[in-house]
Amino acid sequence: MLLSCRKDTITTDPGAWLQFSTDTLMFDTVFTTVGSTTNGFLIYNNNDAKIRVSSINIAGGSNSPYRINVDGIVATNNVVEDIEIWPGDSLYVFVEVTLDPNNTNLPLVIEDTVQVNWNGNTENIMAVAWGQDAYFLGPNTTNGYLVGETGDTTWTSEKPIVIYDGIIVPPNRTLTISPGTQVHIHNDGILYVQGTLNVQGGVDSSDWVIFQGTRLESWYDEVPGQWGGIHLLAASTNNTINNAIIKNAIVGVRVDSLPVNLPNPNLSLYNVTIKNMYDAGILGITSVIAGANCVIHDCGRYNIQLEYGGISVFGNSTFYNSSTRYIDHKNPIIRIANYLPTEENILVSSTDVQLYNCLIYGSEDEEIQLDDYLEGTGDYNVLFDHCILKTEISADTSAFQNCLVNPNLSDTLFVNAYERDLRLHELSPAINAGLSNYLITLGSTNLDLSSDRNSVLRNDDNWDIGAYEYVE
Repeated sequence: MLLSCRKDTITTDPGAWLQFSTDTLMFDTVFTTVGSTTNGFLIYNNNDAKIRVSSINIAGGSNSPYRINVDGIVATNNVVEDIEIWPGDSLYVFVEVTLDPNNTNLPLVIEDTVQVNWNGNTENIMAVAWGQDAYFLGPNTTNGYLVGETGDTTWTSEKPIVIYDGIIVPPNRTLTISPGTQVHIHNDGILYVQGTLNVQGGVDSSDWVIFQGTRLESWYDEVPGQWGGIHLLAASTNNTINNAIIKNAIVGVRVDSLPVNLPNPNLSLYNVTIKNMYDAGILGITSVIAGANCVIHDCGRYNIQLEYGGISVFGNSTFYNSSTRYIDHKNPIIRIANYLPTEENILVSSTDVQLYNCLIYGSEDEEIQLDDYLEGTGDYNVLFDHCILKTEISADTSAFQNCLVNPNLSDTLFVNAYERDLRLHELSPAINAGLSNYLITLGSTNLDLSSDRNSVLRNDDNWDIGAYEYVE
């Protein structure tokens, strides 16, 4: 009788915790018609007394595509209230979602939260469903976390590629991305590459490969930090990104701690736009990078951040920054450093960075940061040749050759910098001011600069500075 009375007691102790069979419900189905599917989870009471769950509800309320049923009780307006769980017993919460994945107005990933409230505590169970017909990759999906696990992989433009929580290209495997492919990476997800990434967008803008987040509403078009970025890990080699846009990430491309004695660059970029980054556009750490016709703008820290030495060559590229409603531009556009601080000492690596026909301009007085830890011992070699630069560094430095430093531009550098139309204004000093008829060569890689970012031919002997050739 005493035992029965104790178990009949309802405890209000906030320390009487409930246990849950999962923290995330994945509705891992690619629908091709209007459809619904059901998933669920268990709530366990492992305490010695009954617990009254004050409410179980969908955070999105009655407008959510998700619905709940608790042990046969159908929720009213997506809320079920005052349910008791006996000690040693459990509740089953069924969650159903109904979607039309062919509705292109839906987000690619649809999330909501099941909230369980008791004794002043709240447990949130994530519910995640795919909102459109696409290929879904990542943990808890049928396609898995590793790409190319049993061989090389090719992504095509047949359907969007949606990455949830990140994926890895394993060592000795190549991921090829074909023209026109749309890659959407959710939240903080990252495309990790231990093997090789081969992005081959087409020349026409309709065939460019686009990397972006999963929010398709127009309000998110320029919001940085929606996904993690592309991260080339230490084992990665021979990565190529051609004719692509990378936007709205934390870091566009990180090239991490890679050896500098390879015959090919760790990363080659050709006709690539990187924009709206929360942190850096390109972050290289002891990296080998070749870039041509690159446009990088609106980065929260640096457009180009090269740390701990390495070798980089860029040609006819445009790097621009000014503050927006999303980023506060204070850091220089480009940073080149030859050291890496550790807990024990400072590690220094040789640095060789060359920029030809590059346009580096922004709203700050200083847009270039040259950080030589050993101060001129010969291991730090930087060259800007035929570039337009916004900097307070003396134009007499040997790093600047045939450069236009701090030109008085007013509004005549770009067509419309405010609207991020970074083509050249008809009065731009960049017109006919660059080197002509050269290649970007690094190891066995040669990048042809005879046409610009928009495939306009540079067909005279007076090439323009920047990624765009002026067109009347």
